[in-house]
Amino acid sequence: TAAFSGRVEMLVYLIGGVDLLSLEGDAAHMLTTFQALSRSNDGSGFHYIGMFDDDLVRTSQGWQFSRRWAHPMYLSTTPPPGTAFPMPGALPRR
Repeated sequence: TAAFSGRVEMLVYLIGGVDLLSLEGDAAHMLTTFQALSRSNDGSGFHYIGMFDDDLVRTSQGWQFSRRWAHPMYLSTTPPPGTAFPMPGALPRR
C-alpha cells in the first residue's frame, strides 16, 4: 500500500484486551483489540487500531479460528514520531 512502501525501520504490533463473549460446548466467540505502528526508512508509515471479531472451534489440536474479521477503528498514514531502537535479538551479544 502507499502507506507502507519502504524498508521497515520499526514495526510494533500490540494485542490489547480479549473479551470472551460466548462459550457453548466446542464453540466460542471473542473480541480482541489491537494496534499496529510502522515506520519505513523512506518516511512512510502508519498507525492502525482495530478489533478482531473471532469465532473459534475446539479441535483435537486445541482451539482454532474458524473465522476472523478485522474491524478498523482508527487509521493514520502519518509515520509515528520518535526514535526506533533495535530489537534485543538484533543487537550483538556480549
